Amino acid sequence: MASQMASLPFLGSPDVLISVTPSFPALFPGIVNSRLRRVPWILWIQDILPDGAATTGYVEQEGVAYRSSRQLESAAYRSSSHIIVLSESFCNNLTEKGVPAGKISLAYNPATMSYDPDAPMRGDVPGPPRVLCMGNIGKSQGLAQIVKVFESDERLANAGAELALAGAGVAEDEVRAAITTDRVKMLGVLGGADLKAEIDRSHLGAVTQAYSGGEFNVPSKLMNYLAVGLPVVASVRPESEAARIVNESSGGWVSDSADPTGFVESIVEAMASPEELTRRSQSGVEFAKNNLSVEVLAAKFEVAMADVTGSGK
Repeated sequence: MASQMASLPFLGSPDVLISVTPSFPALFPGIVNSRLRRVPWILWIQDILPDGAATTGYVEQEGVAYRSSRQLESAAYRSSSHIIVLSESFCNNLTEKGVPAGKISLAYNPATMSYDPDAPMRGDVPGPPRVLCMGNIGKSQGLAQIVKVFESDERLANAGAELALAGAGVAEDEVRAAITTDRVKMLGVLGGADLKAEIDRSHLGAVTQAYSGGEFNVPSKLMNYLAVGLPVVASVRPESEAARIVNESSGGWVSDSADPTGFVESIVEAMASPEELTRRSQSGVEFAKNNLSVEVLAAKFEVAMADVTGSGK
């Protein structure tokens, strides 16, 4: 926030400003710059930080930090010319806070990975069942409990099923302590060819969310699973955006995170039919082509920028 404030005199006067949150404190320089230069300001919300910080226990709702964050959040909503969000649940969150619905647009984040047409059909991938969970290992994923139910299921044990965790985060030590077998592997942060190799040898991609209260993020890994044709097993709240996307895309299986054993049941059901595994893989790829491309996102921003600038371009 301090560095952005210091840079404001050198930024010039564009037709429109766009701020992405997080970084949440950087909303303040965005508000200041927009008002000083009288430039329309688009707010692009990736995570609703005050909600997330309270839900995961990082701040107390009675504390000064939370109250200050709420004030900055409200000021940003009022000051912005338009707001772009990445889920319908975010739209609902903002309208419940008094933001006019006409000020909000939905634009999914694009997948950063793409489908390999030369890869085998997902139902034809050899080896025992393998589930890949990539990305952040944080408090909101509840992966320690997922590891426990995965390792304790006799059907998965007899099938030699493996769970591979590719990533890092603040709950990494907790998850590692929960592992009791060699069927759960922590691979660390992977990229490029190493990550592609893990995707190619996996049958399913895991998305887990274990928190109550309002939704404050949408896992970006979900977009990439669909884009590369990795069917999803999602242990999430049934009303969550992740559940809605998986169901709408027909790209996987959804279970209620309130009962983590449902995650295991989804894996067992998925692996029972290679044909269904392939069908849902291809459904996810088709959904990603139509909804999760850079071109689709760019088109949404073109409309928003033309609207706030009055350019009509």
